[in-house]
Amino acid sequence: DAVGRRRLAAASGDRLRAVAALAVAQGRLASRDLAGAAVAVTEALALFGDAGLREGVASARLLASEVHLARGEVEAALAEATAAREVFADLQHRRGGALARQKVALLSLADRRLGIARAAALDALATARALGCRRDEALCLVVLVRTCAAEGSHEDALTLGAEAGRLLCDVEDRRGIAALLTELSRAHLALFAPEAAASAAQDAVSAWRDFHEDVGLAPALLCLARAHAANDAPQLALDAAEEAAEVFRRLGDVASEHAALLVGLRSHLAQGSYDCVVSMAAELQQRGEAAVSVAGSDDGKVDGLLLQAEALRFLAKALSAQRKVDEAGEVARRALQLFQDVGDKAGENAMVQLIISAELVNENSGPSKALEIAQGAVERFRSEGDKVNEAMALQTVAKTHLAKKEHHRAARVAKDAQQILGRLGDTVGEVAMLRTAVDAHLSRPDREGKEDALQAVVDALSAFRDADNLPGEAQGLLVLATVYVARGEPEAAVSVVQDAVPLFRELGDRRGELELLAAVINGKLIGEGKESSDEALRAVKVALALCDQSAYRQGQAAMLLTTFRILLARDKPERAMQAADEALKLFRELGDSRGEATMIHMTAKAHLEREEPKKAVAAAQRATALFKELGDRREERAALQTLMAALSSRAEYPLALEVGEEALALSRDLPDGGAAKAATL
Repeated sequence: DAVGRRRLAAASGDRLRAVAALAVAQGRLASRDLAGAAVAVTEALALFGDAGLREGVASARLLASEVHLARGEVEAALAEATAAREVFADLQHRRGGALARQKVALLSLADRRLGIARAAALDALATARALGCRRDEALCLVVLVRTCAAEGSHEDALTLGAEAGRLLCDVEDRRGIAALLTELSRAHLALFAPEAAASAAQDAVSAWRDFHEDVGLAPALLCLARAHAANDAPQLALDAAEEAAEVFRRLGDVASEHAALLVGLRSHLAQGSYDCVVSMAAELQQRGEAAVSVAGSDDGKVDGLLLQAEALRFLAKALSAQRKVDEAGEVARRALQLFQDVGDKAGENAMVQLIISAELVNENSGPSKALEIAQGAVERFRSEGDKVNEAMALQTVAKTHLAKKEHHRAARVAKDAQQILGRLGDTVGEVAMLRTAVDAHLSRPDREGKEDALQAVVDALSAFRDADNLPGEAQGLLVLATVYVARGEPEAAVSVVQDAVPLFRELGDRRGELELLAAVINGKLIGEGKESSDEALRAVKVALALCDQSAYRQGQAAMLLTTFRILLARDKPERAMQAADEALKLFRELGDSRGEATMIHMTAKAHLEREEPKKAVAAAQRATALFKELGDRREERAALQTLMAALSSRAEYPLALEVGEEALALSRDLPDGGAAKAATL
């Protein structure tokens, strides 16, 4: 009848208005008009509710959760997503329910509710697979990747990431692939694989640039900056960090902007650009003070105080590197107070150590004052009943004794700390103290020092085995392997690695396995002057096999570089150059510019010794360019000196002098040893 038709028309109009309001909200969210998006989505919710359209209400609530998340309102976002999930469940709407559970998982992850995040993601994954929706399946796997990473299960994150990546490629979701690459970069970095982390982040950055989407580009750039910093490439890290900070600034993400600026500050410090550190630290202190003054919550205030503390930490390090010990000590004390104010014990201990380092070289106070400060920290933590930090402070005391060349005292104090943490069941801390004790013994000038270091590890291993402490045994073997390297026994070191790898695999500790391999199978395994020994050749062969079994390509590259050294020492230059070519190929595949530069510089020296000046010049020029790109001014200077020698051997004296002037300028700028190098040049 007419009344029914009018009602139907009204309902249809309400539905159209609701859908239009929802579309407006989506458009405003995409353009970052968050206030407008909030108004429009609220209108859509009301219209869908008035029309009795529950599916529309659930869809609007999902969009409302995205608006809340964009405004940093995680709890409100989670509440809306949970409400949407319940409506979809009542309606038995499987696809909508899966999307809502996926959203709940993401928001629970943002709110550090990892158990809820995992359960929701697994539930959504099962539904996506049942429905045959491969895109949703891939997105659920990405959520699980992030959950595993947040739980510290980085190897699982990479495994799930590989599966998610295949699905995203199948459905041609390039944005999903770019977001996944950023997550995988973080996982690689957590597993001590900075080259792989940089490669994944670079691919993500390239993809987000193609999309012209700052929201994805900014975190990818930050990952790239951190990967380059971990890979000792400060200039590349600085470039990425500065761009990341600028993009975060455009997005209005102040906390992430500050994180990027801190990576830049660290990069300036690594390059020795101390004036930049001073000015940048001052800017970050001001930002931190401003954040505290306008903070609307305790968390906001803590973030501001921590920013000031971190800026002061880097400033103190820069001053200490310039031998401005009084200023360094004063700045470190200010940072110490801030770390204490926010209850950051790790930062507090770091600043105590920095203050002590400054006192040790301070002519007006010296080692006695340094020891007094360290012992004061021990007493403070002891009076608070804080056994863990008491032990950490004891480690600082031990390091102070070590700096005073009181090796036996250092070892005894570290042993005390080791026993405290052992009684507390803190295996990680116990092993850290064992390493300090070992360092104390290895630093002794007498031959017995290395024997005592070996005995300290053997005793610790025996205790770990008696207690059936498998993590302790695995970590203890890692320390034992490094002791053998220090003793100049590479074959014994590699043999210990062979024993330790199965333990780390039994524990499912891929990170520990990689740490073990990185600690032993590197360029320091075979000491200078030991390349011609049969033991060196045997050790490198076993090390290469271990790297192959563990898929540790960084170690393979390092051992190929070492093989180059060994073959040159055995007067087999052609085979040495073949090893160098293989190493270079691996370094390039890994994106390891430092390894590539080092290998090329070594080949330049070899060509020079073999009276092949043309090849020497080409290699030295390439090495110089790579070190310059990395921001490593010391190695750049060394490569320039090789280039100068190669040019001189070709009687190209004007060019040699020009290169020499460039190397001389670098020598004068470098703070440590610059004068001596300048005089040599």
